[in-house]
Amino acid sequence: MYIYTAEEMKAIDANTVMGNEDKSLELMENAAKSIYQILSDRIAGKKKHKNMLVVCGKGNNGGDGLALARMLGNDGFNVKVLIAATESILSRDAAIELKRLKISNDDILFLHNTEKPKLEEIINESDLIIDAIFGTGFKGEIGEDLWVVIEEINKSKAAVISVDIPSGLDGNTGRASEKAVKADYTIVVDSLKTGNLLGEAADYNGEIIVGDDIGLDKSHAPVDKILLSGKIAGKMKKRKASGHKYDFGNLVVAGGSVGMTGAPLISAKAGLESGCGLSTVLIGKEAYGHCHSPWPEVMIKPYENEEDFDLLIEKASAVVFGPGLGMDEKYDKILLRILKKQLPVVVDADGILRLNRIRDQLILKEQSLILTPHCGEMAKLFRVKTKDVLNNPTYFVKSAVECYNAVVVLKGPCTLVGDKSGLWFFYKPNSGMATGGSGDVLAGIIGGLSAQGYDVLDSAKKGVVIHGSAGNMAKIEKNEWGMCATDIINNIYKGIEPLI
Repeated sequence: MYIYTAEEMKAIDANTVMGNEDKSLELMENAAKSIYQILSDRIAGKKKHKNMLVVCGKGNNGGDGLALARMLGNDGFNVKVLIAATESILSRDAAIELKRLKISNDDILFLHNTEKPKLEEIINESDLIIDAIFGTGFKGEIGEDLWVVIEEINKSKAAVISVDIPSGLDGNTGRASEKAVKADYTIVVDSLKTGNLLGEAADYNGEIIVGDDIGLDKSHAPVDKILLSGKIAGKMKKRKASGHKYDFGNLVVAGGSVGMTGAPLISAKAGLESGCGLSTVLIGKEAYGHCHSPWPEVMIKPYENEEDFDLLIEKASAVVFGPGLGMDEKYDKILLRILKKQLPVVVDADGILRLNRIRDQLILKEQSLILTPHCGEMAKLFRVKTKDVLNNPTYFVKSAVECYNAVVVLKGPCTLVGDKSGLWFFYKPNSGMATGGSGDVLAGIIGGLSAQGYDVLDSAKKGVVIHGSAGNMAKIEKNEWGMCATDIINNIYKGIEPLI
């Protein structure tokens, strides 16, 4: 499934309509039919949701809502419509849909003529509220005149359905206005937009349901942004039945410092769980005595200098560099030595922060580097504020890909995987994954797959899917409050199963 920005979607719409006003109205009707079908098939029932309120804005999102209100009324639901605009400023198509409505004039209210007690009454008596105020073209802040409506919708006990995107979310970044609708379901019209997935969208979407194709001409649409799933990540390779441990790769994890020895151990164990044959933690001699593995299958070896390190990674198939490493400058030279070997290298955590210092010395002839920052680390990499990355994550992923000739995995509620060919969006929000060591697990899985011979992009895509699926399994077993990194590790095998 392809994903579009708000501007790309607007261009697709314009390319489809090409000045044909009837076509524009046809698309609106198709959008409303798609939403209506999902409502009637999966969500709404006349016994449970007899009384419906459709809240419409002035634009085409509001027009979709008005067309939907007509269809619901024809189906026997008690429908009221609240229009958050004056009739004179409705878009052409929204104005036509308003005239087509066959419900009592008493059931069509305009916000500017509706006192707060009446507003509270119609919202409180509704079993289901449809939010069609703003679409994916929204940016900035919602005007204070609409605050009361959104506050009352969010306080209501009714089920809330947002059309295309919850009103108040930026259609590109998912950034939330000071007031934004919190939906139980978001029914996306035709195709996902970046704002459905990024930023704060996960806090407002509820369950996302993507509607049917409404007849848009996408023949010239970009194909560089894709929803990442197990199907897109692809199947695991068949394992050699007669193979021995060296056939399945030797992962080396370079990391750890006093007080932070658990991070590389977590990565090393995750690498083993992903299928690699051997996994070794290389740790500085000063921290070696503090490093005690709970997993006997993970080897631990100390090194004192760069020459020691070189000897210890001679047989490595892939390296994870950075978990728990600390900020000692001596590791800059070690990272350079690793990268010169042209092994697949996953650079995570403290390792990412070193790349700025050695960037001018990097000569990567082929793409063998995988970066796995969260937004804070990405911000430090480019010396910007974290909010800058949150407000434009796709830009910074593309920039990191270009700067470092790398595959880049930007971790978050929607994890982005990028390389020179495009971007993949993995949307499985799970607050239980926001726990110490979760990123170390991901780095270890990706490193373990690279050690087995998967190319760096394949390792990143599969690793993100396996990590997310394992996290969801852990959530089912324990809940989001009780999860920790070892629970994700213990479910890696379940994350792999659908890919076998």
